[in-house]
Amino acid sequence: MPRVVVVGARRARQGIGPFVAEAFARHGAPVCAVVGTTPATATAARDALVERVGGECRAYTELEQALVSERPDIVAICTPVERHREQLEAVACHGAHCLAEKPLWWSTGGDRVRETERLVDRFVERGLRLALVTQWPFVLDTYFALFPQLRDAPVETLEMELGPVSRGPEMVLDSLPHPLSLLDRLLGPGEVDRPEVRFAADFERADVRFARSHARGVTSVRCRLTRHVLPPRPAAIAINGHVARRRIETADYAMFLASAERELPLADPLPLLVGDFLRRVEDRAPTDRRAMIAGIAGLERLVEAAVEASGTASAASTASTASTASAASTASTSSTSRTAPP
Repeated sequence: MPRVVVVGARRARQGIGPFVAEAFARHGAPVCAVVGTTPATATAARDALVERVGGECRAYTELEQALVSERPDIVAICTPVERHREQLEAVACHGAHCLAEKPLWWSTGGDRVRETERLVDRFVERGLRLALVTQWPFVLDTYFALFPQLRDAPVETLEMELGPVSRGPEMVLDSLPHPLSLLDRLLGPGEVDRPEVRFAADFERADVRFARSHARGVTSVRCRLTRHVLPPRPAAIAINGHVARRRIETADYAMFLASAERELPLADPLPLLVGDFLRRVEDRAPTDRRAMIAGIAGLERLVEAAVEASGTASAASTASTASTASAASTASTSSTSRTAPP
């Protein structure tokens, strides 16, 4: 079985590194090393992994050192997104397959689409598999078991409800790869058109809408985001208006998918994703270059719309606050009360 190195195997923020490492180990792909930020965090991640799944594992603080010393077949990148570009470069240079947390990479400024093409081509040219940790496509089998009539039906609308930890435009960056990955699986390649983002005044809720063009037509997409700091976080999916909500029992982390009429057990999608990735590596399945590039292009349009909306909403909120304060001040000195305009 392939040897695996996991970068970011400790749950420092809201990361999934420990779960990705455990999923690889349980599929029989030994995690030979983890890479952390400091000796203490790397050692803690290694010790926790060994305690859960056994085996031998070494701790590093530099990815380059781990690549040279361990010569892994696969690297899982589970670090914050701002580190991804340099790590992807290193993994491709050393000739390892890569499973990366979404989005593939991100930074402010520059030509993101062209840079994505360059990064992806580093893997494609060497016959290496590059994929993202996009779990929602692995929920679809259970969803279609709830709604079998939808399995071969045209996807006219797709809706999701998600509870990210972040707020403001960052919640769009964190969350929208989920519906984009579902659209790729359901519809194939396509483009994001007419993005529209509306934030609540506190920037802890967002309503994101866009059209997804594809070979069979256009699908209307809506994603409602509500900030949730603590798990379990709410999540729901609806195709053509048929809603299914995810439910998690915190005692044993058992998952279920429920419609209004019934509920089905939901297999943890992360181990399914890791197993699928391993099979595709073994089968030498090529990297889906087009989907990788289109994903960043679509996400870029959505984040740009979110940034623009946050500036507009911020200005509107400030104006509303100033208007309310002015009205209150006027009311306190006048016998006629006033209200701020809507």
